[in-house]
Amino acid sequence: MKIPQTNANCVNIKAKLVKNKSLRALPVLIGVLVFACSGITQAVEIGTRTLKLSSAEPSATNVSYELTIDRASSGTLGSLQLEICTNDPFAGTPCTVPAGLSFSAASVLSQAGVSGFSVSGFTTPNSLILTRTASAVAAGPLEITIGNVQNPSNTGTYFGRIQTFASTDGSGA
Repeated sequence: MKIPQTNANCVNIKAKLVKNKSLRALPVLIGVLVFACSGITQAVEIGTRTLKLSSAEPSATNVSYELTIDRASSGTLGSLQLEICTNDPFAGTPCTVPAGLSFSAASVLSQAGVSGFSVSGFTTPNSLILTRTASAVAAGPLEITIGNVQNPSNTGTYFGRIQTFASTDGSGA
């Protein structure tokens, strides 16, 4: 199912899965790249953001992804989408799914700054949708830790897209 890419505030992030010579996983703090998303109405403007993986080992299972977002504006927040892609997509462009990645068994382990998030039934292997009762939120930090993620099966560079929505289903409708 394709998730509509409208009425959202989006940013892209870039990550690289790596292994050291002893093949131990290296925790990765993902650098962020901001790209303009023309023609998209924002739900909540996103400022500084990071994504920290508990393991960067290819094909690792039960990996935790800690997403930290600085909400730069207030607004209605009903859902958040994180997509991981092998290409560098903008909102509304196709995302090439990395082999092996899966959010299918993901769950919310912790959350701070805004509460009530759970994994939506609209989540797909490469697109994590977190949903909550839509309500107004003030500017400020948001930290969500997602557990039981399976990393992509190959080392390499991956891109993520974070979007916020006023709707609860990640559609922006």
